[in-house]
Amino acid sequence: MPRAGLSTWTNCAGASAICLRIVTNGPVEIFFNDQKAVAADHPALGARPAGGALTLYIEVQGIEELFQTVEQHVVKITMPMKEQFYGMKEFGIEDPEGWEITFAERMG
Repeated sequence: MPRAGLSTWTNCAGASAICLRIVTNGPVEIFFNDQKAVAADHPALGARPAGGALTLYIEVQGIEELFQTVEQHVVKITMPMKEQFYGMKEFGIEDPEGWEITFAERMG
């Protein structure tokens, strides 16, 4: 049950019932994802022990152009561009400090 202005959205998909949950309060969203799904999309994160992984998720407009720009520079792409079942088109990179950054744009 939502509290203190929080609202939640949950979606499960696939034969393995991979679930995600988004908790929002105003313009702030916190995205919780299934560890198996994260490992499939970001192998480097899957190799880390639970609790020792973090990905920064940034929603953008113009993801195709951003991806082309990223490809032209020396950037480690950790997740190729893909369309997710929850309506986002995403790709991931690793920054120089080793943090995972996922860029996403709403489809449709």
